[in-house]
Amino acid sequence: MSPEANPLHLQLAAHEWTDRSEAAIFSGGAVSVSGLQPVAASIQRMTGVVAQASLVRFAPGAHTRLHTHDTDQILVVMEGRGHIGSPGHDRVVGPGDIVVIPAGSVHYHGAAAGESMAHLMTLFGSATTVLDDIEWPPRDQGEA
Repeated sequence: MSPEANPLHLQLAAHEWTDRSEAAIFSGGAVSVSGLQPVAASIQRMTGVVAQASLVRFAPGAHTRLHTHDTDQILVVMEGRGHIGSPGHDRVVGPGDIVVIPAGSVHYHGAAAGESMAHLMTLFGSATTVLDDIEWPPRDQGEA
């Protein structure tokens, strides 16, 4: 098949890291973010919904404050170990774990105390409400 007859147009999602440690949503250490605009644009073309897509890298112990989004969020852990959950309901996560966070859910995510973590984040909307900081690392209600 000639290149002209191939309807597939490959586009590398090249990215640059930006230090976002000082953003109101983050706490506990360095956080770098790399926006993936081609991914977000593709999602928007397919669904008609405004989307965001980013790689987020948390230094050991860095995390988000409690927050909510107006639409669902999907996190795919790419490397390291961390925590994703809501107050009293913590989950330890690692590479390959996929978490779907329903719209309006109060939640957090970040790196374990002694290890960095990176995840792919997709958000189907734009509004994020930052709430309070939390004790880190978090604990389940059943822990002593």
